[in-house]
Amino acid sequence: MTRTGSHIKFYLVFWTLILTNVLEMLTADNLPLLSGTLRTFQVHACDGNELRIECFPDTVISINLVHYGRSLSSNNLCPPKSPKVAFSLKNNTSACLAADALKAVEAVCREQRVCKMKTSPETLGGDPCPGIRKYAEVAYKCRPSKSLYSEFSIPLFNIAR
Repeated sequence: MTRTGSHIKFYLVFWTLILTNVLEMLTADNLPLLSGTLRTFQVHACDGNELRIECFPDTVISINLVHYGRSLSSNNLCPPKSPKVAFSLKNNTSACLAADALKAVEAVCREQRVCKMKTSPETLGGDPCPGIRKYAEVAYKCRPSKSLYSEFSIPLFNIAR
């Protein structure tokens, strides 16, 4: 067999292995898992409540966005406990958001399947609007865990030329 012929044979075997693995991943057992990893989930919790972020088995949390504070457009989300307390922000801004909320949630939840934390200024990077009832909103995905990656990995061959 010529050198070119052996390269072609190698590539055919290599791509057959890859396609076999891809087809195996797309079987009925793994399709819900894989399609679930494309979806963005969103959770919220009011001050003092538990924020719970959860992924499917064999997946881990990947945080996209975290807001902790209050937005003027969110009057129905975690309304004031007393109807007499009006929501107003200083300087006519549209929101008060903690700058370090993403870092705080990432530090606790990154690479976890389930994550729970209390929603409070102490756990979410400070109090962006004192005296105002706040909430945390988290947008996240569930990506395959490293153990799932290794289950479907293909060893690479080192071919000397």
